[in-house]
Amino acid sequence: YISPNFGGFTAAVNHGRVTEAANSFATGKDAYANLVTGVYNNGPVSANVTYSKISMANTAASDDVTELGLAGGFKIGTVAGIFGGYQNSKTGDAARNNKWQLSGAYHIGAGTIVAQYARNAVKSTTASDNSAAWSLAYTHALSKRTNVGLSYTEVKNENGGTYDFFATPVGTPVGAKSAQWHLGMSHMF
Repeated sequence: YISPNFGGFTAAVNHGRVTEAANSFATGKDAYANLVTGVYNNGPVSANVTYSKISMANTAASDDVTELGLAGGFKIGTVAGIFGGYQNSKTGDAARNNKWQLSGAYHIGAGTIVAQYARNAVKSTTASDNSAAWSLAYTHALSKRTNVGLSYTEVKNENGGTYDFFATPVGTPVGAKSAQWHLGMSHMF
């Protein structure tokens, strides 16, 4: 269900079964997922709160997954914007982590400068599996449908961290740092 828009506020509720066949597990129970979201988007301010829970009732282990996400942004006219987000996730009694990011954009003529910093704090292991990443980019509109851009991104893992670039992994070793330059062009048809 998605509610109508009330002065910029909308809400959504979702419930679904995770398993395909009803009562097909030894526990006699099905796994299910619930999601509740509240969104505010009016003028220069935007905010989002989301809570989700996946109940793994079909297993004997304590492996339910819960997540809480918060996000918000503020636009400064058509010139700039600041955005941030936070996510806390927990799997069962063991795996927990917190993620947050902060980004900003500033428009200069046909170009935009974007900066972002993100951090992942893993709280479920004895090793320091934390990681951080930052990125700086410039995009330039050649037309309404064509953009070119250049960006630099750096990922730094702590002692036990093994995080890498998602789309183009470079094989960052445990506890190491890797960097990547990206030059690109996009055209919308």
